[in-house]
Amino acid sequence: MSKTSDDILAKFARDGLDGLTPDEVNLLEGLLNSRPDVAQELEPTVARPDERLAAALQADEQLPSDAAWQNVWDKVETGAAPVATPGSRTLRLWRVLAPVTAAAACLVMVLMWQFGGQDTGADEFWPLSPGGTFEIHEIETYGDATFLIAAGGEESVDVIWVLEQES
Repeated sequence: MSKTSDDILAKFARDGLDGLTPDEVNLLEGLLNSRPDVAQELEPTVARPDERLAAALQADEQLPSDAAWQNVWDKVETGAAPVATPGSRTLRLWRVLAPVTAAAACLVMVLMWQFGGQDTGADEFWPLSPGGTFEIHEIETYGDATFLIAAGGEESVDVIWVLEQES
């Protein structure tokens, strides 16, 4: 055997067929075909298939006929086709009433927002408006950040927001 043959056999013994390149597999196949003694040495390392599986694959009479396979595919196609099933009356009613009910709820919310509700006094508690009664001597921001100053009344707190630019 040449050095290449020894290397391929060692690599095959270590990694199996998955560790060989396609060219190495071709060289190994040629080596096994030309040298029966090498094939006999490697025979104990080759995994054997399950006896029942090997027997089933070799027995032609156990395989389904073409007509049987066609029958199976016909059943698959029939089962995959959508079938119209009669729905219950409640289900049909729900399909109609669900969108109508949602639209009515949205309409009620809009009407309440426009015409109803009580004044909570939130505007009196904390009005957001530019202030003119205070003076900022220095404000330091980093990068592209901007700031917003909100000044309250006598009972409110002055707030300075620093907003970073979104990337």
